[in-house]
Amino acid sequence: MKHSVRKIMNRLKPLHGRMTRSFFMKLLGYLCGTMIPVLAGYAILQIIGHSKNLSLGLLIAGIVICALLKALMEYEVRKSERNIALQIPSLLMEQPENKEDMEVLQDFFSHTFSLCAVAAVHSVVIVILLCRYHMLTALLALSSYLVTGVVLPYLHVLRYGGSEEETEEDEALEEMDLLEEREEEQLVNSRAEALMTLLTSLFVIMMIIAVILLYRQGTMVYEGALITVVAFMSSFVPLKDMNRHLNAAADLTDIISRLPDQAEKESAS
Repeated sequence: MKHSVRKIMNRLKPLHGRMTRSFFMKLLGYLCGTMIPVLAGYAILQIIGHSKNLSLGLLIAGIVICALLKALMEYEVRKSERNIALQIPSLLMEQPENKEDMEVLQDFFSHTFSLCAVAAVHSVVIVILLCRYHMLTALLALSSYLVTGVVLPYLHVLRYGGSEEETEEDEALEEMDLLEEREEEQLVNSRAEALMTLLTSLFVIMMIIAVILLYRQGTMVYEGALITVVAFMSSFVPLKDMNRHLNAAADLTDIISRLPDQAEKESAS
């Protein structure tokens, strides 16, 4: 599996620069989306007199700038990923067996691959932010990110991923039951999304309870309580987006096992 992914990544070297640029733009967009409610929380604290660190005008300006940057980054990321997806077929040296395989490869390398990296970096940033107020809330956030960003995707890929090898009989059955499989896939996606929503809701409730207890014990100030909850509630967006593209990762093993190696192609020619 690792060798096959490395093989395809080597073929996509001309796109590494654009993929890196798309990663940073996507990360900036998610961070701006998270900072909007955080800055709004600071603005509320400023209005009610619990914080004097930043002026209200500066906070409002920050919210506007973050909103504009988020919209700009989303537009640029869509345009960049569209260009990346269009160039993937010509760089693979040999077309996959069917159009669906190509769509999965495009979805994985132009969306899922970068989303996993963005979700990881974004989660680390939020954990560092929460460490400023209390280590317990930071550990709780880290645990929730590991469950929703590592354990849940791994179980999804493990349970619904394609097999390494398929017989001709299996392929014939897949063609006959294509419509039924698509319906089942949609059901699986709905269940995974519902599970993700349930887990994030439970973690948010746990965070709120933890913050209330810490505030009542006097180990967390009012500012820390509000900002912790607001930042944590808005931090699951990249993880949810990553989980929506897990089908590409689940099907990748089967597809890359059928892609011919560059050395094989050269020897055949």
